[in-house]
Amino acid sequence: MQIHERITGALWGTAVGDALGVPVEGVPRREMDSAPVSAMRGGGVHGQPAGTWSDDTSMTLAGADSLARRGWDPLDQLERFGRWAFDGAYTPYGVAFGLGRTTRAALRRFRDGVPPHACGGNDESDNGNGALMRAFPVAAWTRDGPPAVAVPILEGAAALTHRHPRSRLATVLYGLVVHRLLGARAGTPVPHVVGDAVAALDGPEVRQAISSDALEELPVFRRIVSGDLFRLHRDDVRSTGYVVDTLEAALWCLARGRSFRDAVLLAVNLGGDTDTVAAVTGALAGARFGSAAIPTEWVGALATPARLEAIIDAFADRVVAPSTKR
Repeated sequence: MQIHERITGALWGTAVGDALGVPVEGVPRREMDSAPVSAMRGGGVHGQPAGTWSDDTSMTLAGADSLARRGWDPLDQLERFGRWAFDGAYTPYGVAFGLGRTTRAALRRFRDGVPPHACGGNDESDNGNGALMRAFPVAAWTRDGPPAVAVPILEGAAALTHRHPRSRLATVLYGLVVHRLLGARAGTPVPHVVGDAVAALDGPEVRQAISSDALEELPVFRRIVSGDLFRLHRDDVRSTGYVVDTLEAALWCLARGRSFRDAVLLAVNLGGDTDTVAAVTGALAGARFGSAAIPTEWVGALATPARLEAIIDAFADRVVAPSTKR
């Protein structure tokens, strides 16, 4: 499978997972079990038409658009995030919804003149999944870079909105998984991919590149690091907006799903923070299975598909271009 198909698959997968999860965001698992999602729906807590995507996709698109046009530019990233949050850019219908507390505070700091590296919240309560949900573009962008370059960019991308070391480590670990998914042979077991990423995290190159305070958070990710996550029963997988829970849930669903459809429906039907858990799972599943594996009826139901396609294709074209053109 070509890298272009994996990258476009991840971005379309983000939007599809997000849109499947939007109508049931906040619904408890027991209610999901009685009426599981199997197709696009409308209505729900946000009252949106079927196929509507939310902040997860909007911020992902804004980040991808920035990278395609400017390369890694934290100032431009935050400017585009602000245009989304306050001006309705990168949204299906011109109005942002789903904006989280930590992200909102970071974007307000930026508008007040705070430097990009200091905008993100740094309290323990600032460990929602708002940085993780938009992390695929920067993970794909850094896939060929040495750890000395890639890891600080991944940390810096998280810190734009979520500066706590736990969120930065979650983004680095996610990025290392994406790097390996994009290069993995078809059918490579997900626990092997994650195990390789964990091994890289423990390697000297990454250890030298990552911030010491982020590494101190490693015990919080023990279920991923040990591999115990992949032996858990569904009841032991939490699907909340906490960054560790979201990363665990997405990796668990990716490992259990035999196809893109399986993985994303597993994520949505966990309940809870359905749009983000499914968006993160959709990105990983798209990178694993490719764009052709995403059900066409789901892609066709998405709001403003032409807008999505323009940004997705431009980003993928830029990422796969020779390094001299990047």
